[in-house]
Amino acid sequence: MTTLGLAPKEESIQIHAVSTGDDIHQALLAVPAESDWKAEMVFLQAPGWWRPRRQLTLFNGRYLEWREKKGRSDSARVINLAFVKPEPIVQRTLAWRSMTVMALAALVTGLSVHATWLPGLIGGALLVLLSGLNSLRCSSASFQFVTRHGGVPVFALYRQRGDRERVEKVLKAIGIRGQKAWTLLPKGKARLAAEVAEHRRLADSGCLSRDTYEAAKQRIFSRYAKGAAVRPASG
Repeated sequence: MTTLGLAPKEESIQIHAVSTGDDIHQALLAVPAESDWKAEMVFLQAPGWWRPRRQLTLFNGRYLEWREKKGRSDSARVINLAFVKPEPIVQRTLAWRSMTVMALAALVTGLSVHATWLPGLIGGALLVLLSGLNSLRCSSASFQFVTRHGGVPVFALYRQRGDRERVEKVLKAIGIRGQKAWTLLPKGKARLAAEVAEHRRLADSGCLSRDTYEAAKQRIFSRYAKGAAVRPASG
């Protein structure tokens, strides 16, 4: 089951530029209180019992709530899309157990053919077929989103064959919002500070480990140092 709600028009999304100064933390980094959320899209993915149920909510132009439910556990996080790469990484996961069973069944089938053992041949062939179908069913692909310069995975969506149109619409909406929010950020040191502060917020909320945060911070500093080195001197 997949549900998708969209704002009437993409042009209705309002993201305002923010000047540097005392308001930068409140405007760029502080997540709005839930009572102030203005939901623009809700997207639900419930692919089956073998994968967790995921729900994504886009709100207030630049924010995303990602929620995952697996069994009795329910985890959620809020992401500022300004600091997320608009293009996701496609990751594929194979059902290794089913693949192993299929390989063993193929071996049994081969030995049965060699020994002209008909029951083993039929049983092995059926096991190969069933394990192959189960492998296709349980194998999955996902769209993994990472932070822009920190390179930290923050949320993911399933890549579902039967729901390609809706998934593509969601991916487009995430990319548009993230890019708009990013281009309106202050430049230079203020942008660097904002990126580091967003990773620190994620770490403080338990979404990132301290080691992951420190590594991401070093990557951000390195990225901005390289940008400063190639920038021509004014004179």
